[in-house]
Amino acid sequence: MPEREEEILKRYKQKLQPYTDEETAEVSEEFSREYTVFREEALSSQTTRYENLCNSIEKIIQIRPPPLKYSQLQEAIDVAHLSITPIGAATFAIFTSLLLIFSGLLIGALIFLITGELLIFFPLALVILGAALVRPLTNIPIYLANRWRLKASNQMVLCILYIAMYMRHTSNLEHAIKFAAEHIQPPLSLDLRKIFWNIETGRYSNIKDSLNAYLEGWRHYNLEFINSFHLIESSLYEPSESRRLELLDKALDVILEGTVFDVTPAYSDEHGILYHDVVIKPEKFLENTPQLSAKENINVTVLGGGKDKYISWGEDLPAFRKGEKVLVALAQSGSKAGSYYVSYDAYGKFTIEGDRIVGIASDQGLIDTTVADMEKRIKAELANK
Repeated sequence: MPEREEEILKRYKQKLQPYTDEETAEVSEEFSREYTVFREEALSSQTTRYENLCNSIEKIIQIRPPPLKYSQLQEAIDVAHLSITPIGAATFAIFTSLLLIFSGLLIGALIFLITGELLIFFPLALVILGAALVRPLTNIPIYLANRWRLKASNQMVLCILYIAMYMRHTSNLEHAIKFAAEHIQPPLSLDLRKIFWNIETGRYSNIKDSLNAYLEGWRHYNLEFINSFHLIESSLYEPSESRRLELLDKALDVILEGTVFDVTPAYSDEHGILYHDVVIKPEKFLENTPQLSAKENINVTVLGGGKDKYISWGEDLPAFRKGEKVLVALAQSGSKAGSYYVSYDAYGKFTIEGDRIVGIASDQGLIDTTVADMEKRIKAELANK
């Protein structure tokens, strides 16, 4: 096991103990019910007010969106943990738009009755605004879901690390997910709690079905996250302990030294999430499972970036600059052929300055050591895999 994971495991040894006792073989109902409490704490006051407005208006009038829009809204509502329905979201949008339109017409009529003049600029502006807002207001759940996904994406590597770490200690997926949920922050912690909440409310009968339904929502956004989870799940069915640990290691791929040849401008995928590509010219492989050639540049896809005055970034995301010498831990991307992503996010990327290497470890903080020492440590870890 890599030293970094060993240190984290030791650090949380006492916290792991309550989850591995025979008496706690089942996840408590109290933990499942905590989802509603954590949901209230995780959602902003603006989101809560939006929910209240949608639910209140839906009690007065109901407008059902078209089938395709209905399914899109339902998916977004589930992702963003909103306590509304697609009908409520669509009704709120149309009701608000009609309110603005009728307000514009009413103001125009009152001005004409009082002054005898037909002043149409302000009333017409309200009418146009009301008509233009129908679509954006309907799509509020989709905007909230995209923002939620972006924030959750920044926590996925840490989530997989916690689950794999726990599974090394005790082969219990249910408790591993609970452990991760209690040691990472929202929004992803709320997603994990909802997996148990869906079992508690009878939506799914077991942890496997509930987890698979949750992962399906990431299929078009982060296939690597799904693959990592499936590797962890498959380790449960391995009769050999060594094979089980090998599968857990694959969920946290690893390594090369090289120079950043180029950093591309940010671009949006089909779901509006920002990415940018980093092209690395390899100089030395410490681990080369796919047998890459040192003569060919490697494309690394990194979440976040800046585009059209919009910046998307996270403090745990790796940052690269052109010409920088780096040591990186890479994993193959399952959603983009020929591309890779940085394992452990910011913790999987180090900067080489002369004969020294600088970076951040999740458990040790700032690391500043020699390249030779780091290579020695990595080779020792790989030899023990």
